[in-house]
Amino acid sequence: MHTDPFDIVQDQVLAHVIVFKGLLKPAQPIQTRKAMLRAVCGLAAISVVSCGGTTPTEEETDSGIPVETDSAAPSDYIFDAEETELLLTPSDIEAAITEGIITSLTLDPAPLHEAYQQVRAEGDDDCPYYNEDYYDAYGQYYWYDTCTTTAGSEFSGYAISYDKDGYEENGYIYSPYRYFSGNAKVVTSDGHTFEGAGNSTYYEWSREDGAQGAYHYANGTFRWDGSSEDENWLDDNYSGYIYLSGVYYPTYPGVYLSYSTSLSGLTGSVNTIIIDGAYIYSESMGSMCIDEPSGTISVRDDNGDWYDVTFDGPQYWGGAVFPPSCDGCGNIYQEGEYLGQACPDFSVLLDWEDRPW
Repeated sequence: MHTDPFDIVQDQVLAHVIVFKGLLKPAQPIQTRKAMLRAVCGLAAISVVSCGGTTPTEEETDSGIPVETDSAAPSDYIFDAEETELLLTPSDIEAAITEGIITSLTLDPAPLHEAYQQVRAEGDDDCPYYNEDYYDAYGQYYWYDTCTTTAGSEFSGYAISYDKDGYEENGYIYSPYRYFSGNAKVVTSDGHTFEGAGNSTYYEWSREDGAQGAYHYANGTFRWDGSSEDENWLDDNYSGYIYLSGVYYPTYPGVYLSYSTSLSGLTGSVNTIIIDGAYIYSESMGSMCIDEPSGTISVRDDNGDWYDVTFDGPQYWGGAVFPPSCDGCGNIYQEGEYLGQACPDFSVLLDWEDRPW
């Protein structure tokens, strides 16, 4: 008898993602922490509890009435944390954003789903166990097990997936259309390992007018060491989430790209980048600004300090832009303090036709 761990494991994965995203949020400003500490100390003084850990002493006045006096004022015990020296200059931030954009656009979802299709095919009639009722109801493959096939492939955890090609709906032809969700590890009979903890939805579409689109949403961690390609991002230590939606219109010609990501595992002076709400489209399609997208891009240095860079491109198709603001540069802020400007290279966001990767 097989126990269905889907609900339990799904909750665990969701909790992991929530914690992971929480860790990526910038730390509380030092000024805010100081203000909170002073407020707590003030309340503590009112309640006759000293922030320094000492208690008031009692002295009697001439009238015999006890009077409380502090041996030390609470303010003497307020600790102002030393501000660490910032590690990144504006030029460092500019280079890090350019690297982060280029790296994130190499995370082609197709190899991820191809790898999972390859390892899933190593199962046999007895391993892993598939929930046939789930497939009948939803048309998705759902297995959960810890087992070894006759050929020696090892399956553990659970996974839900489906793969469609040539799927047509409302004038759009989707090919491929892939989905994975799970917390699974598969070791193939020849010793290669696939690990997937999270979910990924990926499809590409086309229309009769020649327009082509691509969509990818994923979060979690994915690994595969069995690729025959020299460049295999699944063999690197990337984790986080990504959302990308792009369309190529041959009639203009031109493209648009809507794009967000939180990516850890980068090399160089910056390990983590967050791209929040970036949107950009071609001048041939009427854009008033192709030198920069909309949105905010944040990077984190080795001390854990965050730098936020805001950009002023159009926020949607046809959106207005104040012309002097469209200079390809964004303002850099660190805990609200202006540090200068960064002018990354955004050309890669528009330099594609069939697919963004």
